[in-house]
Amino acid sequence: MTLDRYAAAEGFYKQAMAYAPVPDLQIMWLLHLCDAHQEMQSWAEAAQCAVAVAGVIMQVLIFFLEFVFCCKNLVIPLWSFFIFKIFL
Repeated sequence: MTLDRYAAAEGFYKQAMAYAPVPDLQIMWLLHLCDAHQEMQSWAEAAQCAVAVAGVIMQVLIFFLEFVFCCKNLVIPLWSFFIFKIFL
């Protein structure tokens, strides 16, 4: 069975976009797409895939940091409230 490399790369792209809500799977499919472009010696497209992976990682880190700082502001006042109630 012969498989067109461009069709395979297009399939990898479609899978990456389908799994956009799941960062781990999106990164996996983008890396497969990057490998496919490297095999075809399409260096610019492979670099774009690597930048897209970095973008997904940055989105996850920003979401995580916003969650940590948001919860930190909520947890510390609650913690101090309970400590205050226990000792007084």
